[in-house]
Amino acid sequence: MSWNKIFAKFGSDYKKPDAVTCITQDNYQDIIWPKPASDLLYVGHATERKLKGIAILTIGDLARRDPALLKLSLGKWGLILSDFARGLDTSPVRTIDERSAIKSIGNGVTTPRDITNADDAKLVFICLAESVAARLRENALKCTGVEITLRDSSLYTVTRQMKLPYPTCYDEDIFNAAMQLLNRNYDFYQNKHLRSIGLRGINLVTAETGYQLDMFAPDTTDKKDRLAKAVDQLRRRFGHDAVLRAATLLDDKLRINPKDDHVIHPYSYFR
Repeated sequence: MSWNKIFAKFGSDYKKPDAVTCITQDNYQDIIWPKPASDLLYVGHATERKLKGIAILTIGDLARRDPALLKLSLGKWGLILSDFARGLDTSPVRTIDERSAIKSIGNGVTTPRDITNADDAKLVFICLAESVAARLRENALKCTGVEITLRDSSLYTVTRQMKLPYPTCYDEDIFNAAMQLLNRNYDFYQNKHLRSIGLRGINLVTAETGYQLDMFAPDTTDKKDRLAKAVDQLRRRFGHDAVLRAATLLDDKLRINPKDDHVIHPYSYFR
Protein backbone atom coordinates (compact mmCIF):
# COMPACT_ATOMS: atom_id res chain seq x y z
CA MET A 1 0.00 0.00 0.00
CA SER A 2 1.11 3.58 -0.62
CA TRP A 3 0.88 6.73 1.50
CA ASN A 4 -2.64 8.15 1.28
CA LYS A 5 -3.38 11.81 0.53
CA ILE A 6 -6.48 11.51 2.70
CA PHE A 7 -4.74 13.77 5.25
CA ALA A 8 -4.40 16.73 2.88
CA LYS A 9 -7.43 18.46 4.39
CA PHE A 10 -6.02 18.12 7.87
CA GLY A 11 -2.80 19.75 6.69
CA SER A 12 -4.63 22.82 5.38
CA ASP A 13 -6.99 23.15 8.36
CA TYR A 14 -4.68 22.24 11.27
CA LYS A 15 -3.52 25.82 11.90
CA LYS A 16 -6.07 27.54 9.71
CA PRO A 17 -5.87 30.33 8.61
CA ASP A 18 -2.29 30.94 9.67
CA ALA A 19 -0.35 28.18 7.98
CA VAL A 20 -0.29 24.87 6.16
CA THR A 21 1.03 21.91 8.14
CA CYS A 22 3.11 19.27 6.39
CA ILE A 23 1.85 15.83 7.44
CA THR A 24 4.28 13.01 6.72
CA GLN A 25 4.65 9.34 7.52
CA ASP A 26 6.85 10.33 10.43
CA ASN A 27 4.53 12.81 12.16
CA TYR A 28 0.99 11.86 11.15
CA GLN A 29 0.34 9.78 14.28
CA ASP A 30 1.17 12.73 16.53
CA ILE A 31 -1.02 15.16 14.54
CA ILE A 32 -3.89 13.04 13.26
CA TRP A 33 -4.51 10.26 15.75
CA PRO A 34 -5.60 12.51 18.67
CA LYS A 35 -8.33 14.04 16.47
CA PRO A 36 -11.94 12.87 16.96
CA ALA A 37 -13.04 10.08 14.65
CA SER A 38 -15.76 12.37 13.25
CA ASP A 39 -13.03 14.45 11.54
CA LEU A 40 -12.28 11.53 9.21
CA LEU A 41 -13.80 11.41 5.74
CA TYR A 42 -17.08 9.43 5.67
CA VAL A 43 -17.57 9.42 9.43
CA GLY A 44 -20.96 11.09 9.73
CA HIS A 45 -23.29 11.24 12.71
CA ALA A 46 -24.57 7.67 12.29
CA THR A 47 -21.10 6.16 11.87
CA GLU A 48 -19.79 8.25 14.77
CA ARG A 49 -22.47 6.77 17.03
CA LYS A 50 -21.55 3.24 15.94
CA LEU A 51 -17.88 3.90 16.62
CA LYS A 52 -18.63 5.30 20.07
CA GLY A 53 -20.62 2.13 20.75
CA ILE A 54 -17.44 0.09 20.34
CA ALA A 55 -15.27 2.55 22.30
CA ILE A 56 -13.69 4.30 19.31
CA LEU A 57 -13.53 8.04 19.95
CA THR A 58 -10.44 9.18 18.06
CA ILE A 59 -8.79 8.46 14.73
CA GLY A 60 -6.01 6.76 16.68
CA ASP A 61 -8.53 4.44 18.34
CA LEU A 62 -9.79 3.53 14.88
CA ALA A 63 -6.28 2.99 13.48
CA ARG A 64 -5.26 0.71 16.36
CA ARG A 65 -8.41 -1.45 16.25
CA ASP A 66 -8.18 -4.83 14.49
CA PRO A 67 -9.63 -4.36 10.96
CA ALA A 68 -11.35 -7.75 11.22
CA LEU A 69 -13.28 -6.54 14.27
CA LEU A 70 -14.18 -3.31 12.51
CA LYS A 71 -15.57 -5.32 9.59
CA LEU A 72 -17.81 -7.24 12.01
CA SER A 73 -19.22 -3.97 13.34
CA LEU A 74 -19.32 -1.79 10.21
CA GLY A 75 -19.05 -4.18 7.26
CA LYS A 76 -16.74 -3.19 4.40
CA TRP A 77 -16.80 0.42 5.63
CA GLY A 78 -14.90 -0.73 8.68
CA LEU A 79 -12.00 -1.82 6.46
CA ILE A 80 -12.11 1.39 4.44
CA LEU A 81 -12.11 3.61 7.53
CA SER A 82 -9.28 1.55 9.03
CA ASP A 83 -7.16 2.25 5.94
CA PHE A 84 -8.04 5.94 6.02
CA ALA A 85 -7.12 6.24 9.71
CA ARG A 86 -3.74 4.61 9.07
CA GLY A 87 -3.02 6.68 5.96
CA LEU A 88 -3.04 3.73 3.60
CA ASP A 89 -4.12 3.74 -0.04
CA THR A 90 -4.81 0.68 -2.20
CA SER A 91 -5.03 2.56 -5.50
CA PRO A 92 -2.39 1.71 -8.13
CA VAL A 93 0.47 4.12 -8.81
CA ARG A 94 -0.33 6.28 -11.83
CA THR A 95 1.59 8.79 -13.93
CA ILE A 96 1.00 12.41 -12.98
CA ASP A 97 -1.10 13.18 -16.05
CA GLU A 98 -3.08 9.93 -16.11
CA ARG A 99 -6.85 10.27 -15.77
CA SER A 100 -9.40 7.56 -15.17
CA ALA A 101 -12.21 7.16 -17.68
CA ILE A 102 -15.27 9.10 -16.57
CA LYS A 103 -18.51 7.25 -17.17
CA SER A 104 -20.91 9.84 -15.78
CA ILE A 105 -20.94 13.23 -14.07
CA GLY A 106 -23.57 14.16 -11.55
CA ASN A 107 -24.52 15.90 -8.34
CA GLY A 108 -27.14 15.25 -5.70
CA VAL A 109 -28.39 17.19 -2.72
CA THR A 110 -30.41 16.54 0.40
CA THR A 111 -32.68 19.56 0.44
CA PRO A 112 -32.88 21.82 3.52
CA ARG A 113 -36.66 21.46 3.49
CA ASP A 114 -39.31 19.29 1.89
CA ILE A 115 -39.83 19.72 -1.84
CA THR A 116 -43.61 19.94 -2.06
CA ASN A 117 -44.21 20.84 -5.71
CA ALA A 118 -42.64 20.98 -9.16
CA ASP A 119 -41.70 24.66 -8.73
CA ASP A 120 -39.56 23.80 -5.72
CA ALA A 121 -37.96 20.93 -7.63
CA LYS A 122 -37.31 23.28 -10.55
CA LEU A 123 -35.11 25.53 -8.41
CA VAL A 124 -33.03 22.57 -7.24
CA PHE A 125 -32.70 21.15 -10.77
CA ILE A 126 -31.50 24.54 -12.06
CA CYS A 127 -28.62 24.50 -9.57
CA LEU A 128 -27.80 20.85 -10.24
CA ALA A 129 -27.92 21.28 -14.03
CA GLU A 130 -25.52 24.24 -13.85
CA SER A 131 -23.10 22.18 -11.79
CA VAL A 132 -23.26 19.10 -14.02
CA ALA A 133 -22.88 21.16 -17.20
CA ALA A 134 -19.89 23.10 -15.82
CA ARG A 135 -18.14 19.90 -14.76
CA LEU A 136 -18.77 18.37 -18.21
CA ARG A 137 -17.14 21.38 -19.85
CA GLU A 138 -14.18 21.24 -17.47
CA ASN A 139 -13.53 17.67 -18.59
CA ALA A 140 -14.16 18.37 -22.30
CA LEU A 141 -17.11 15.97 -22.30
CA LYS A 142 -20.73 15.94 -23.35
CA CYS A 143 -23.58 13.73 -22.19
CA THR A 144 -25.98 11.90 -24.49
CA GLY A 145 -28.40 11.04 -21.69
CA VAL A 146 -29.74 12.41 -18.43
CA GLU A 147 -30.66 10.55 -15.24
CA ILE A 148 -32.54 11.86 -12.21
CA THR A 149 -32.82 10.34 -8.74
CA LEU A 150 -35.69 11.26 -6.42
CA ARG A 151 -35.94 10.24 -2.77
CA ASP A 152 -39.03 11.05 -0.74
CA SER A 153 -39.47 11.64 3.00
CA SER A 154 -39.95 7.90 3.58
CA LEU A 155 -36.59 7.22 1.82
CA TYR A 156 -38.29 5.56 -1.16
CA THR A 157 -36.07 6.19 -4.20
CA VAL A 158 -36.98 6.54 -7.87
CA THR A 159 -34.38 6.66 -10.65
CA ARG A 160 -35.28 7.50 -14.23
CA GLN A 161 -33.27 8.34 -17.34
CA MET A 162 -33.74 9.42 -20.93
CA LYS A 163 -31.67 9.72 -24.09
CA LEU A 164 -30.97 13.18 -25.48
CA PRO A 165 -31.42 14.02 -29.18
CA TYR A 166 -27.80 15.23 -29.37
CA PRO A 167 -24.72 15.40 -27.10
CA THR A 168 -24.65 18.45 -24.83
CA CYS A 169 -22.73 20.15 -22.06
CA TYR A 170 -25.17 23.03 -21.53
CA ASP A 171 -27.26 23.45 -18.40
CA GLU A 172 -30.40 24.45 -20.30
CA ASP A 173 -30.51 21.15 -22.21
CA ILE A 174 -29.78 19.09 -19.09
CA PHE A 175 -32.32 21.02 -17.01
CA ASN A 176 -35.10 20.61 -19.60
CA ALA A 177 -34.51 16.85 -19.77
CA ALA A 178 -34.55 16.62 -15.97
CA MET A 179 -37.88 18.42 -15.74
CA GLN A 180 -39.36 16.17 -18.41
CA LEU A 181 -38.34 13.13 -16.40
CA LEU A 182 -39.75 14.65 -13.21
CA ASN A 183 -43.09 15.56 -14.74
CA ARG A 184 -43.46 12.14 -16.37
CA ASN A 185 -42.55 10.10 -13.32
CA TYR A 186 -43.51 11.97 -10.16
CA ASP A 187 -46.87 13.31 -8.99
CA PHE A 188 -46.59 15.58 -5.97
CA TYR A 189 -50.32 15.26 -5.28
CA GLN A 190 -50.18 11.48 -4.96
CA ASN A 191 -46.64 10.91 -3.70
CA LYS A 192 -44.81 12.09 -0.61
CA HIS A 193 -42.66 15.19 -0.49
CA LEU A 194 -39.11 14.91 -1.80
CA ARG A 195 -36.07 15.30 0.46
CA SER A 196 -33.25 14.38 -1.93
CA ILE A 197 -32.73 15.09 -5.63
CA GLY A 198 -29.92 13.94 -7.90
CA LEU A 199 -29.05 14.77 -11.50
CA ARG A 200 -26.49 13.02 -13.68
CA GLY A 201 -25.18 13.31 -17.22
CA ILE A 202 -24.71 9.79 -18.58
CA ASN A 203 -23.36 8.02 -21.68
CA LEU A 204 -20.57 10.55 -22.07
CA VAL A 205 -18.67 11.35 -25.26
CA THR A 206 -15.79 13.72 -25.95
CA ALA A 207 -16.66 17.33 -26.71
CA GLU A 208 -15.30 16.92 -30.26
CA THR A 209 -17.67 14.05 -31.10
CA GLY A 210 -19.80 14.94 -34.11
CA TYR A 211 -23.54 14.43 -34.39
CA GLN A 212 -26.31 14.75 -36.96
CA LEU A 213 -27.87 18.22 -37.08
CA ASP A 214 -31.62 18.72 -37.39
CA MET A 215 -32.26 20.35 -40.77
CA PHE A 216 -35.56 21.80 -39.51
CA ALA A 217 -34.20 23.43 -36.33
CA PRO A 218 -31.62 26.21 -36.04
CA ASP A 219 -28.24 25.24 -34.62
CA THR A 220 -27.61 27.38 -31.51
CA THR A 221 -24.47 25.56 -30.37
CA ASP A 222 -22.11 28.51 -30.96
CA LYS A 223 -24.35 30.89 -29.03
CA LYS A 224 -24.69 28.46 -26.10
CA ASP A 225 -20.95 27.85 -26.12
CA ARG A 226 -20.09 31.55 -25.92
CA LEU A 227 -22.61 32.10 -23.13
CA ALA A 228 -21.40 29.09 -21.12
CA LYS A 229 -17.74 30.14 -21.42
CA ALA A 230 -18.57 33.69 -20.31
CA VAL A 231 -20.44 32.43 -17.24
CA ASP A 232 -17.64 29.99 -16.38
CA GLN A 233 -15.05 32.77 -16.59
CA LEU A 234 -17.07 35.17 -14.44
CA ARG A 235 -17.62 32.54 -11.75
CA ARG A 236 -13.98 31.52 -11.71
CA ARG A 237 -12.94 35.15 -11.26
CA PHE A 238 -15.63 36.52 -8.97
CA GLY A 239 -17.25 33.46 -7.38
CA HIS A 240 -20.35 31.41 -8.06
CA ASP A 241 -22.81 34.13 -7.03
CA ALA A 242 -21.43 36.55 -9.64
CA VAL A 243 -23.96 35.14 -12.13
CA LEU A 244 -27.27 33.71 -10.94
CA ARG A 245 -30.50 32.80 -12.64
CA ALA A 246 -33.37 34.98 -11.41
CA ALA A 247 -35.43 31.90 -10.54
CA THR A 248 -32.90 30.84 -7.90
CA LEU A 249 -33.54 34.06 -5.98
CA LEU A 250 -37.09 32.95 -5.17
CA ASP A 251 -35.92 30.79 -2.26
CA ASP A 252 -32.57 31.30 -0.55
CA LYS A 253 -32.74 27.87 1.11
CA LEU A 254 -32.92 26.12 -2.25
CA ARG A 255 -30.15 28.20 -3.86
CA ILE A 256 -27.23 25.80 -3.62
CA ASN A 257 -23.79 25.52 -5.19
CA PRO A 258 -23.23 21.77 -5.65
CA LYS A 259 -20.21 22.21 -7.92
CA ASP A 260 -18.00 23.94 -5.35
CA ASP A 261 -19.44 21.85 -2.52
CA HIS A 262 -18.85 18.62 -4.44
CA VAL A 263 -16.76 16.04 -2.56
CA ILE A 264 -14.12 14.19 -4.60
CA HIS A 265 -14.27 10.63 -3.32
CA PRO A 266 -11.20 8.37 -3.06
CA TYR A 267 -11.96 6.55 -6.30
CA SER A 268 -10.04 3.32 -5.71
CA TYR A 269 -12.23 2.27 -2.76
CA PHE A 270 -15.48 2.40 -4.69
CA ARG A 271 -14.76 0.65 -7.99
